[in-house]
Amino acid sequence: MRILSVLACLMLAVATIPAQAADQKGRFRAKGVGAQSCSDYLQFGKEDRLVAETWWAGFVTAINIERDDTYDVLPNVPVETVNQWLEGYCRNNPRHLMSIAVYRLVEHHFPTRAKSSPNP
Repeated sequence: MRILSVLACLMLAVATIPAQAADQKGRFRAKGVGAQSCSDYLQFGKEDRLVAETWWAGFVTAINIERDDTYDVLPNVPVETVNQWLEGYCRNNPRHLMSIAVYRLVEHHFPTRAKSSPNP
C-alpha cells in the first residue's frame, strides 16, 4: 500500500512540473527522497531503498516526459546497475542530496539515451 501511495504522489508531481525546472539562479527545492542526503541514503534499509528506487524512477520518467529529444534516458540499464551507481556516487559525495545524485546519473547516461521509441 505504501508503494501505491508513493506512486500516486509521483504521478501528481510529474503532472504539475512547471515549464522552468529551476529559478533564475539554478536553484530548486528537492522533494521526497531527493531531499535526503547521500549519507542518509547509504543508511537506508531494504524498504527505504525500494522507496528510493521508486523516487528515482519517477525522476527519470519526468526527464523522459519533459525532453522532446528523449524517449528513455536509461535504455537497457537495469535497476541494480542504477542502484550500484548511486551507491558509489553517494560514497564519494555523502553531503550531496539524492536529487543531485540522480541528476548526475541522468547526466552520465544522457549521451546514450534512446531518442525515440523502438516501436514505430
